[in-house]
Amino acid sequence: MVARTSDAMNPRRFIRHANFWFAIGLTVIPARAQESGLTGLVDKTAAAMKAGNWQRALDASSQAVDRYGKGNPLKTYGAQFGAVYYRKGLCEMKLKRWQDALRSFEICYRDFPNNGAVRHNPFQKMALLKWGEAAMGAGQWELAVSRFAKFTDERDKVRDKFPQGAFYINCAVCQYKSGHLPAGSENLEIAIQNQENFPTPESGVVAGFQALVEATIAKKDEQALLDFIGKNRGGLI
Repeated sequence: MVARTSDAMNPRRFIRHANFWFAIGLTVIPARAQESGLTGLVDKTAAAMKAGNWQRALDASSQAVDRYGKGNPLKTYGAQFGAVYYRKGLCEMKLKRWQDALRSFEICYRDFPNNGAVRHNPFQKMALLKWGEAAMGAGQWELAVSRFAKFTDERDKVRDKFPQGAFYINCAVCQYKSGHLPAGSENLEIAIQNQENFPTPESGVVAGFQALVEATIAKKDEQALLDFIGKNRGGLI
């Protein structure tokens, strides 16, 4: 399995990477949206997120959805309206509203595809990654595995940047939680072997190893744990 299939460690940490995407999304709201007040709500969302006021940011993004998301926003504003849902999902994750975040990222990915559109959705594929992280927060391990795998298959390898070490740790944890020991160990091994290249946080390795221990005990397959330690002793130390 993927090693395809990020901080299971702590999915909330990824929100700190959002500021880079604000700069992209805020430059593409069309004049029609500016006149309607959508830009003001987008600006409020970004400012509140930058200040760490997640509830205020969520309120602003929710207003944007309520006011301008009805009807056919894809036709009215283009695929870029998906960015509103993406930021809404980030806020919901920060506030641990996992089910709400799941829906926001699903809508961003599903309802606002690029398909060659001029006003594209810069977050469409990244929404898959965040969808997986939200699924982790909700304890929906199989869903997280499937979203991470789909992100690996579809992401833009140039534009869609993400912390690879944490990603493979998350993949490993989700596989272990789903009872898939070989796939989980494959992902954990990738994270460990590339600890300096990615880099992989040491706290992530610890989290991944803990999940491995729990999974082997649950499956009564302690030999799988011993084999992994024997193969990766140096990296673990």
